[in-house]
Amino acid sequence: RLSLSRQEMELLWSFDGNNSEVEDLSDIDDAVGNPEYQPSRQEQSSSEEDSECEDSSPHTSKPDRGHKRKRRRSRTEQDEGDDSNNVPEETTPGSGMRWKACRLTPNQAQFEHEDENVQDREEWSPLDYIKHYIDKDLMKTIAHCSNATSLAKSGVPLNTSTDEIYHYFGACILMSCVPYPEIRMYWSKVLRFPAITEKFTRDRFFRLRSSLKVLIDDDVPEDLKTCDQFWKVRPFLNRILQGCKSQARPECVCIDEQMIAFTGACPYRQYLPMK
Repeated sequence: RLSLSRQEMELLWSFDGNNSEVEDLSDIDDAVGNPEYQPSRQEQSSSEEDSECEDSSPHTSKPDRGHKRKRRRSRTEQDEGDDSNNVPEETTPGSGMRWKACRLTPNQAQFEHEDENVQDREEWSPLDYIKHYIDKDLMKTIAHCSNATSLAKSGVPLNTSTDEIYHYFGACILMSCVPYPEIRMYWSKVLRFPAITEKFTRDRFFRLRSSLKVLIDDDVPEDLKTCDQFWKVRPFLNRILQGCKSQARPECVCIDEQMIAFTGACPYRQYLPMK
């Protein structure tokens, strides 16, 4: 059986010329307005086909096309959302775990007391305390590396010695205790510092300062240069650390720090939240 729409049925009856039957169709239309009227299945299917034909007609307005596109987008987004919901979610480590209050029992190492004989240091001089951290072997290494580096770069030997390196470090310590705005002022006629000026001249001090080396750069392998950012001063730091570890450590200690003025450029990052 073919289900025809109302317009198609009117068109067929108009070809036959039977006006009474056309009027019967109009009566059927009037019956639709009756609140007690219930359409048959055939009429329902024909009305649905009419609506589909009207929607698919080429004279559809632009707003209707926009609504259709929105419906299609919503359907595709809904389908994609359903597909994404089907994918199993990755469980992060520790998910489902909850914290709870409990008594803290820290694993503290037992303090091992070391017997310290203070009398062994009663006759120590200031130089003995310095040698405890910077010994003579380190000064020999600095003098040798400084001479080799200066000769390789400029072709002129530095001719420094271990005693002169000790004097250089002593001058740096005195300059930190009695600071001047400029280093050249320590050799001025009015503000000259005899403990510094009697050991070396101003030009000699600046030459030692620019040629000071703890190691020879060519002797350090490339992999060590990449993994250790302090490779240029590593021997010096290791000797200071050795002197610190050799000290007797009491159970109760106080740790303090001091900011050192530095005018150069340092690429190493430091975290100082309270400074």
